[in-house]
Amino acid sequence: EQELASWLLDDWRTGGPTVCLLEGFSGIGKSRLARNVMRAWNGPSVLVSATDDGSALEDLLFHIAAKLEVAGNKVVADQAEGDYRAGLKELMKSQSLIVIDDFEDMLQPATRLPGSDVRAFLVDVAGQLDSGRILLVSSQTPADSEWLRDVVIKTVAPPCGDDAERLLRRLLADRGLESEVPSDKTADVVAWLGRNPRAMQAFVACLRDEPLEQLIDIDPESWEMREQAPSAAFLAK
Repeated sequence: EQELASWLLDDWRTGGPTVCLLEGFSGIGKSRLARNVMRAWNGPSVLVSATDDGSALEDLLFHIAAKLEVAGNKVVADQAEGDYRAGLKELMKSQSLIVIDDFEDMLQPATRLPGSDVRAFLVDVAGQLDSGRILLVSSQTPADSEWLRDVVIKTVAPPCGDDAERLLRRLLADRGLESEVPSDKTADVVAWLGRNPRAMQAFVACLRDEPLEQLIDIDPESWEMREQAPSAAFLAK
């Protein structure tokens, strides 16, 4: 995570490309990483969530303009006739950062593509080759398409096995629940939870009320297949 943050703040900030897609399972720290980068950014920066705006580009741009204005930057909000598209393109001439979290909510379920207006706008902005940057944070990988041609994609992976096991043991110790997961089952539980930090936190919280055996019964099939790719549906559950 630190290595990726350094890349975003150094190589990407100075060399581009304009748009970066940060992808990875929900719960592995993408949003935290994006917020840390935004706090360290040297220039105007704002974070908005696509969850608040759905797939409508104009609503998203309005929220970007509003948040920037609250922070004291009126470049987008003060555009003539409320032309937020032109305003954001003007903002991108400065060393600014726009973070769009939960970008998966802008992807259409049937195609895994953002709407045509969103795609066209991102292609247009990326083509300007300005100093500003747009960071898209998504728990779903968009379908391959022409709009991704000039977008750099970085995948945030879950912690490695040893780190994930240490994290689980620490979370258990914080709640006084070390004895609830035998040490010889730690690796199995971590694999079952996809080495996902948020899933591990939820698991430990549930462990206060239900023993490990009952939690396994939530989805015994996923437990039997724990060494394979984790189930997104199970992790959400």
